[in-house]
Amino acid sequence: MKILVFRNSNFGDYFISIPVLRLLRKKFKNCTITYLTIKNREKFSLPLKIGDERIVDDFFLIDKKDYRYFKNLKKIIEKIKKKKFDKLIYLQEYSSIFSLIKHYIFFYFTGIPEIIGFKFYFYKRNYFKESETIQIARRIFQNLKKKTISSSQFLNSYNEKKIIRHKYFTIGPGGFALGRLPDKIKTYKPIRWKNENWIKLCQKLISRYKNIKIVITGTKKERLLSKKIKKKFRNNIIDKCGKTSVDEWINIIKYSELHICQDNGSMHLATLFQKKNIALFNNHDFYGKWFPLNKNSYVIRLDGDINTIELSHIFRGIKKLIKK
Repeated sequence: MKILVFRNSNFGDYFISIPVLRLLRKKFKNCTITYLTIKNREKFSLPLKIGDERIVDDFFLIDKKDYRYFKNLKKIIEKIKKKKFDKLIYLQEYSSIFSLIKHYIFFYFTGIPEIIGFKFYFYKRNYFKESETIQIARRIFQNLKKKTISSSQFLNSYNEKKIIRHKYFTIGPGGFALGRLPDKIKTYKPIRWKNENWIKLCQKLISRYKNIKIVITGTKKERLLSKKIKKKFRNNIIDKCGKTSVDEWINIIKYSELHICQDNGSMHLATLFQKKNIALFNNHDFYGKWFPLNKNSYVIRLDGDINTIELSHIFRGIKKLIKK
């Protein structure tokens, strides 16, 4: 059984697809899973494996510029045809009816015998009750219980050796989005929790938890902030922004005592391990849509944008998650 799964993905989208990917392996023994996504970055870095567990068998990458032109799409269709897939699993996030029709026509012409995921696309999309993680799983496997989806996301077999010896918290200051909401609550430029807030947060964490190191995770985009924090609190900070492989990043989050981050890929990674997590949300998207399926997560989303979140909100969450 050869299965092609499509979702245009960075880390967060890929991680929330893992319950479906694992359930597919459970249902179709000895299947091979190819994950189709658009290459949004110069360096593609989604992991085939997490620890010893193989999540997918292969990636099929579409270059972003090729995705926009009909002539190039025809070539991609021919490449997919040659792979002779038995099933297509459509996990793409809703953006517009135009995109939905475009995708359906595209996959129809690939000649894949069974296409799954379009039929229940508009079925009861209520993010107040069900996050995107739950909804895409139920789009493929109807009537799944939330508990089953959650347990399918939990990677409890990770046994890689801890690479940072200290006891530590992690922070993930990267990530932002615009969303697709009505004008009354939509933001029109990327919003991050301000750098000065992250600096103040580190200062208070160091003051309160004297035997804990703080590991800053992220990409080179967060290097300016991480350098400022490292310079200010040199002995308490381990700066890993732009310095780790994907496997090392996964390992660091896995063994963190507490992960504090914006709504980004590291939040969904923490969810895979059910780590204690403080998740800071902007007001840019449907309430509940990206909330982590993690019983150890404390979500902070206010009516205002992300910069209405104060340190007191975060430490209220820490108090609930960590006994001190």
